[in-house]
Amino acid sequence: MKERNIIYLLAILALFGLLLSGCNKDEDKEEPSSMTATIDGNLFSATNFVFNIFSDTLTSVIGWANDEYLGFNLMNATTTGNYDVSITFPHTAQYSDDGQSSFYLSRQGRVEVTENSTSRIKGTFEFLAFKSATQDTILVDNGQFDVSKNE
Repeated sequence: MKERNIIYLLAILALFGLLLSGCNKDEDKEEPSSMTATIDGNLFSATNFVFNIFSDTLTSVIGWANDEYLGFNLMNATTTGNYDVSITFPHTAQYSDDGQSSFYLSRQGRVEVTENSTSRIKGTFEFLAFKSATQDTILVDNGQFDVSKNE
Protein backbone atom coordinates (compact mmCIF):
# COMPACT_ATOMS: atom_id res chain seq x y z
CA MET A 1 0.00 0.00 0.00
CA LYS A 2 2.87 2.38 0.85
CA GLU A 3 4.49 1.63 -2.51
CA ARG A 4 1.24 2.42 -4.28
CA ASN A 5 0.92 5.79 -2.48
CA ILE A 6 4.52 6.64 -3.35
CA ILE A 7 3.85 5.84 -7.03
CA TYR A 8 0.74 8.06 -6.98
CA LEU A 9 2.67 10.85 -5.28
CA LEU A 10 5.49 10.62 -7.84
CA ALA A 11 2.96 10.60 -10.70
CA ILE A 12 1.23 13.70 -9.30
CA LEU A 13 4.58 15.49 -8.82
CA ALA A 14 5.63 14.59 -12.38
CA LEU A 15 2.32 15.86 -13.77
CA PHE A 16 2.62 19.06 -11.72
CA GLY A 17 6.18 19.55 -13.03
CA LEU A 18 5.01 19.12 -16.63
CA LEU A 19 2.23 21.64 -16.12
CA LEU A 20 4.63 24.19 -14.65
CA SER A 21 7.15 23.75 -17.43
CA GLY A 22 4.44 24.49 -19.99
CA CYS A 23 3.64 27.92 -18.52
CA ASN A 24 4.67 30.94 -20.60
CA LYS A 25 7.56 32.91 -19.22
CA ASP A 26 8.34 36.52 -20.06
CA GLU A 27 11.67 35.57 -21.62
CA ASP A 28 9.85 33.28 -24.07
CA LYS A 29 7.87 36.19 -25.53
CA GLU A 30 9.45 37.95 -28.48
CA GLU A 31 9.98 41.67 -28.06
CA PRO A 32 8.12 43.86 -30.55
CA SER A 33 10.08 45.48 -33.37
CA SER A 34 10.98 49.16 -33.23
CA MET A 35 12.59 51.81 -35.44
CA THR A 36 12.96 55.45 -34.48
CA ALA A 37 14.91 58.41 -35.83
CA THR A 38 14.98 62.18 -35.97
CA ILE A 39 14.29 63.35 -39.51
CA ASP A 40 15.10 67.01 -40.08
CA GLY A 41 14.31 67.66 -36.41
CA ASN A 42 11.05 65.66 -36.34
CA LEU A 43 10.62 62.38 -34.49
CA PHE A 44 9.85 59.32 -36.63
CA SER A 45 8.60 56.13 -35.00
CA ALA A 46 7.66 53.17 -37.20
CA THR A 47 4.51 51.18 -36.53
CA ASN A 48 5.04 48.50 -39.23
CA PHE A 49 8.17 46.61 -40.25
CA VAL A 50 9.66 44.42 -42.96
CA PHE A 51 12.83 42.36 -42.81
CA ASN A 52 14.02 40.53 -45.94
CA ILE A 53 17.14 38.86 -47.26
CA PHE A 54 17.30 38.72 -51.06
CA SER A 55 19.48 36.16 -52.85
CA ASP A 56 21.23 35.33 -49.56
CA THR A 57 23.25 38.55 -49.79
CA LEU A 58 21.09 41.71 -49.59
CA THR A 59 19.55 42.52 -46.19
CA SER A 60 16.65 44.98 -46.27
CA VAL A 61 15.11 46.55 -43.15
CA ILE A 62 12.13 48.92 -43.53
CA GLY A 63 9.91 50.68 -41.02
CA TRP A 64 6.91 52.83 -41.79
CA ALA A 65 4.13 54.82 -40.19
CA ASN A 66 1.28 56.26 -42.25
CA ASP A 67 2.91 57.62 -45.43
CA GLU A 68 6.48 57.78 -44.06
CA TYR A 69 8.93 55.03 -45.00
CA LEU A 70 12.48 54.66 -43.66
CA GLY A 71 14.87 51.84 -44.47
CA PHE A 72 18.23 50.60 -45.57
CA ASN A 73 19.80 47.85 -47.66
CA LEU A 74 23.07 46.20 -46.66
CA MET A 75 25.09 43.80 -48.79
CA ASN A 76 26.54 40.73 -47.06
CA ALA A 77 25.44 41.88 -43.59
CA THR A 78 25.79 38.50 -41.91
CA THR A 79 27.49 39.73 -38.73
CA THR A 80 27.70 42.85 -36.62
CA GLY A 81 29.66 45.82 -37.91
CA ASN A 82 29.62 49.27 -39.51
CA TYR A 83 28.29 49.82 -43.00
CA ASP A 84 28.82 53.11 -44.83
CA VAL A 85 25.69 54.05 -46.76
CA SER A 86 25.77 56.21 -49.86
CA ILE A 87 23.82 56.74 -53.05
CA THR A 88 25.55 53.84 -54.76
CA PHE A 89 25.40 50.12 -54.21
CA PRO A 90 26.19 48.06 -52.10
CA HIS A 91 24.85 49.85 -48.97
CA THR A 92 22.04 52.38 -49.30
CA ALA A 93 19.42 54.07 -47.12
CA GLN A 94 16.22 55.83 -48.05
CA TYR A 95 13.34 57.88 -46.66
CA SER A 96 9.97 58.81 -48.15
CA ASP A 97 7.48 61.25 -46.68
CA ASP A 98 4.85 60.88 -49.40
CA GLY A 99 3.84 57.24 -49.45
CA GLN A 100 6.76 56.01 -51.55
CA SER A 101 6.03 58.30 -54.51
CA SER A 102 9.50 59.79 -54.24
CA PHE A 103 12.49 59.06 -52.06
CA TYR A 104 15.31 60.82 -50.36
CA LEU A 105 18.38 58.68 -51.02
CA SER A 106 21.40 58.44 -48.76
CA ARG A 107 24.30 60.55 -49.87
CA GLN A 108 26.55 59.65 -46.94
CA GLY A 109 26.13 58.07 -43.55
CA ARG A 110 26.36 54.79 -41.67
CA VAL A 111 24.41 51.87 -40.29
CA GLU A 112 25.93 50.08 -37.31
CA VAL A 113 24.59 46.57 -36.72
CA THR A 114 25.13 45.73 -33.04
CA GLU A 115 23.22 42.41 -33.04
CA ASN A 116 22.55 40.08 -35.93
CA SER A 117 21.12 36.86 -34.51
CA THR A 118 18.89 34.25 -36.07
CA SER A 119 15.82 36.08 -34.74
CA ARG A 120 16.69 39.82 -34.59
CA ILE A 121 18.74 42.59 -36.14
CA LYS A 122 19.56 45.66 -34.00
CA GLY A 123 21.63 48.77 -34.29
CA THR A 124 21.86 52.48 -35.01
CA PHE A 125 21.97 54.66 -38.12
CA GLU A 126 22.36 58.18 -39.43
CA PHE A 127 22.62 59.60 -42.92
CA LEU A 128 22.33 62.71 -45.03
CA ALA A 129 19.89 62.20 -47.92
CA PHE A 130 18.70 64.11 -50.95
CA LYS A 131 15.72 64.01 -53.30
CA SER A 132 16.97 64.00 -56.87
CA ALA A 133 13.84 65.66 -58.30
CA THR A 134 14.17 68.76 -56.11
CA GLN A 135 17.75 68.54 -54.76
CA ASP A 136 16.29 69.01 -51.24
CA THR A 137 18.38 67.45 -48.47
CA ILE A 138 17.42 66.07 -45.08
CA LEU A 139 19.34 64.76 -42.09
CA VAL A 140 18.28 61.45 -40.58
CA ASP A 141 20.01 60.97 -37.23
CA ASN A 142 19.59 59.37 -33.81
CA GLY A 143 18.29 56.32 -35.64
CA GLN A 144 17.77 53.07 -33.75
CA PHE A 145 16.31 49.79 -34.94
CA ASP A 146 15.47 46.49 -33.30
CA VAL A 147 13.57 44.39 -35.82
CA SER A 148 12.41 40.80 -35.62
CA LYS A 149 13.54 38.69 -38.55
CA ASN A 150 10.03 37.22 -38.55
CA GLU A 151 8.55 40.50 -39.81
